[in-house]
Amino acid sequence: MRLRYLLFLLMFSTTSIFSITSAATANSLTLSKEIKNILINATPILGKKVTGSNFNGKATLIIFFASWWGSCRAEFVQLGEFLNKGGTKKLNIIAVNWMENLNSKVALRRLNKLVRTFHPVIRVVQSNEEIETYFEPLTNIPMSFIFKKTGHLIYGNGKQAFLGKDRLSKILSNTP
Repeated sequence: MRLRYLLFLLMFSTTSIFSITSAATANSLTLSKEIKNILINATPILGKKVTGSNFNGKATLIIFFASWWGSCRAEFVQLGEFLNKGGTKKLNIIAVNWMENLNSKVALRRLNKLVRTFHPVIRVVQSNEEIETYFEPLTNIPMSFIFKKTGHLIYGNGKQAFLGKDRLSKILSNTP
C-alpha cells in the first residue's frame, strides 16, 4: 500500500514539474523565424498554404482547432465576422488543425467541409510534432495565441479556449 502511495506521489510531482516547465515555455513564446518556417512548411489543407506574406506587419493569431468540436466551429464564425468588419487590416490568422483523425474518411470530409466555410484570408495547415512541441502545453481547443507584429506574445498560454470576436477586438485595441 505504501509503495502505491509513493508511486502516486512521485507520478503527481513529476506531472506538476512538467506542467510548470511547459507553462513557462508557453508564456515566453515569440513568433520567431524558426516557427514561421515550420508553419510555412506545414501541410496545407485545401490549398490554404501559409506563406511569408502571412507575417506582413500585422498581429498574427495562431489558432488550434478540430472540426469535430462545436466550440471550434463557433470560433471560426466569430473570426469571420471580425474579419468582415475590417479585421483583415489588423490581423493575420493561421489555423492549425489539431487532434483530427485524418485516417478516417468521415473526419477528412468533415474537416474539408468546415475549412471551405472559413474566411478566405485564413490560412489552414495540419499540425505536426514540431508545431505541437513549440506551442505546448496544448490543453484545450480552440486554443489561440496572438502575437504582436513584432512577434511578441500578447495572448495565449496553452490553457485558454474560446476567444470570440469581442475579446479579440479588445486585445488588439489594447496593443500598440
